[in-house]
Amino acid sequence: MEGLTSLKPSEVQKLLEAGTSVKVKRLFLYFSEAANHSWFKYLNNDKINLGTGKRSFVKNGIYKEKYRVTLIR
Repeated sequence: MEGLTSLKPSEVQKLLEAGTSVKVKRLFLYFSEAANHSWFKYLNNDKINLGTGKRSFVKNGIYKEKYRVTLIR
């Protein structure tokens, strides 16, 4: 994830809007923000379908409210 510094925000936006896996999109956004990519601030999350409800990648992990996902500790 840290090596994705040269992505074009418009292309990332298109891919996230076209994607069908809510878990993958939420995880991608979480790690993109955590890696502090310069293109992250140009993404329009309102146009990306992140579904409803919570998602879990692991049991008994840490819940991240912003993306409604539970991740490994």
